[in-house]
Amino acid sequence: MNESVSLNIIDFEEESGMRKPILAIAIIVAMIVIFSPVHAAPAITVDGDLSDWGLGALQTGDWSQEATWIPSDGVYFIVENNYDPKLGPSSYTGVHIIGVKSSYSQYNEPLRPLRSDPSVMVKEPYGGESADIDAFYFAQDTDKVYVAVVTSQAPDGAGDLRGGDLAIRVGPGGMYGYDWGVKLSTLPPFTQGAIIQDPVWEGKGYLLPAGADIIIGGTDTGKSAQIAYSSDWLIGKPEIISGTPHTKYVVELAFDKADLGVTGPMSITQMKLEENCHNDSIYLPEFPTIAISLGLVGAFGFVVYSLRPKKD
Repeated sequence: MNESVSLNIIDFEEESGMRKPILAIAIIVAMIVIFSPVHAAPAITVDGDLSDWGLGALQTGDWSQEATWIPSDGVYFIVENNYDPKLGPSSYTGVHIIGVKSSYSQYNEPLRPLRSDPSVMVKEPYGGESADIDAFYFAQDTDKVYVAVVTSQAPDGAGDLRGGDLAIRVGPGGMYGYDWGVKLSTLPPFTQGAIIQDPVWEGKGYLLPAGADIIIGGTDTGKSAQIAYSSDWLIGKPEIISGTPHTKYVVELAFDKADLGVTGPMSITQMKLEENCHNDSIYLPEFPTIAISLGLVGAFGFVVYSLRPKKD
C-alpha cells in the first residue's frame, strides 16, 4: 500500500456540540474531492447475491480475515464486524477496515455515550450480535447508485431489533442533515424501497447522538429503489457467537440518481445507516479513510498557501 494519511473524522452531529472546525472540514472535503480516485462500478444485479460485488468469499470464507470482506475494485466500503479489536480484549471482535480494494486501511471505530448516562462510553454493536451492522458497500455508474449491506437485522424486525433506513445527504437541509431516505424495512409507514424526500427520522435509541435512523414521516415521491433484503445468500453462513448461530442478512439496492435530483457523481460520504435503537451505526458522512499520498497533501497545502489573499 502506498504511504497514506488516514483521515479519521468523527462528527457527532450538531446536537452533540462536537463539530469540527469548519475550515478543517472544508480542507478535508476538498482533498477527498480532488484526490479520491474515480472507480467504475462492477456490473451489478440487485438480487441479494453479492458475488457480482466480488464478495463471493463471504459465503464460504473466514470472516476473521480481511480478504474475505474486500470487494471488487470500484466499490467503496466500510467493514466493522463485531467489536473493534483495538478497543480492548474480547472474544467478540472482527475485521475493521475501510476504503477501496486498491487502497484501504484500518478503521478505528469510536466509542459512543449511553443516552441514560452520557458519561459511560460503550462499544458498538451495543447489545451484541443481534444488533450488528457488519459492512456497507457503495458503487455507482453514470445513472445509478448501488448499495449492499451485511447485517443481523431482519427486514421485519421490530422493537429493539428494527433495522434502520438508508439516510442520504444531497442538499444542505434535512432533519439531522439528511434530506433523502430509502425505506429498507417492510414495516410501515412506507413501502419497502420507497424513496422519501425530507424524511422525518425517529431519532431515538440507547446511544447518543440522536440521528437519522428509521423513517417515520416525509414525502413519498412515488419513486422506489430496486431492493433485495433476505438471508437466502448467507443461509449457510450464520455467525456463531458463544455457540449461538445468528442469521445474517444481505440488503442490496439500486436507485436512479435522477430520482433524487442528482445529475453527477455521488459519494459514500453522503450516506448513513443506523439501527432504530442506535445500537450500531455506520456513519458514512464521516468516511474516515481516503488514501492520499503525503506528496499530494503537501502540494494541496502549497496551493492553498499560494491562493491566499496577499497584502500590498
